[in-house]
Amino acid sequence: MAPFFYLGHGCFFPKSMLYCAEDLNTVRLDCRDRVMTDYMNAPIAEVVKTILEDGVIDDNEVKLLKKRLYADDTIDKEEAESLFTINDAVKGKNNAGSWTQLFADAICDFLLADETSPGVVDDEEATWLIEKLEGDGEIDANEKALLKSLQNRAKELSPNLQAKLKAWGI
Repeated sequence: MAPFFYLGHGCFFPKSMLYCAEDLNTVRLDCRDRVMTDYMNAPIAEVVKTILEDGVIDDNEVKLLKKRLYADDTIDKEEAESLFTINDAVKGKNNAGSWTQLFADAICDFLLADETSPGVVDDEEATWLIEKLEGDGEIDANEKALLKSLQNRAKELSPNLQAKLKAWGI
């Protein structure tokens, strides 16, 4: 019999310590916190790979991802693209409700908190966003929430994006 329980995400828990763990799920979450803490400085692609191991994104993963994304108080393009990667991979699954909010907020922050056009989705940003949204052939519920959030938060939207919003019925 192995002296460890495998908890997922590369975590093992010693069976000898199990007597002091009131709840194995708490141990799993604590373990995932430690793994994510190790990922605070890891490339975002590694963080995404870890999150997508089980094919869904849960509340704890959302919490840890948010901590990772906002560690430097800004969302960069690689992080924004990674959010679309996660969203496309978990679309239609039983994900945490907090995922939609993080996805919309972080992409809005990426687009609206830049130095070039603060508060505005300019033509270059609109082109990028439209490519990401149409990349998988459909605008899902999380992407619609993102677009509605952009409409509410932006001082101005590119005419190209405004036309797409109209065409998508948003």
